[in-house]
Amino acid sequence: MSFHPCYLSSWLKKEPGALLMEMEREQLQKLITPMHGNYLIQIGGLPELVASSRIRFKWFFNTQAKSGSIQVALDELPLIPESVDVILMVHVLEFVANPAVLLREVYQALAPGGQLVIISLNPWSLWGLKHAFTQDHELPWNGHYWTAWQVKHWMRELGLRVVMSDTFCFRPPMRSLRWWQRLLWLEALGPFCFPACGGFNILAAQKRKRTKIPILQVAWSKKMNLNKSSLEPSVRIINKEP
Repeated sequence: MSFHPCYLSSWLKKEPGALLMEMEREQLQKLITPMHGNYLIQIGGLPELVASSRIRFKWFFNTQAKSGSIQVALDELPLIPESVDVILMVHVLEFVANPAVLLREVYQALAPGGQLVIISLNPWSLWGLKHAFTQDHELPWNGHYWTAWQVKHWMRELGLRVVMSDTFCFRPPMRSLRWWQRLLWLEALGPFCFPACGGFNILAAQKRKRTKIPILQVAWSKKMNLNKSSLEPSVRIINKEP
């Protein structure tokens, strides 16, 4: 599995990638800021996305050697089972041929009650259509089109509880900052007229906590007196008529 050459650098630092990332940062700030725990793992994206998180230890994974990130293989994450509180994946599924394998690795690494947040481009949006029809290789896409419905299905199969599913960014991909600002009204109209056509999806899920089944112990309020009299067989006298 490999990311696009400009995945972590050029595309996200210029229009329209920078404009998209700013919208993602705004939405993530609302979602991640209330989350608590000790360890957060981010796969893909830029470190600014989780700057508002109050989680103490943050680690950044990537499949290529990048400054400030740890190079990993996505089908075998170097994480202790049930050790991570929050895992964030930013535009990762677009480059993964078998997301179920990656999601299984993530599930094993999450602690009970841990949370998973996934950001991915929506193939049914203007961003997805541009990539499909123009083959714009600057988009962070590698030909894999996974819908939010498919990802939620894989999550539920693993035992993750989906707590949020939404789309954002209803403006088309454009390099002109002026037109980007002029089309701001689409962000207000989109959720009502075409809610499934936002440029990117955000999915949030939580690993179910183990339900502890208490061992039922019989509480004896009165101890049985197993004395001799209680052990003696009872004698039934049968009166026979002469």
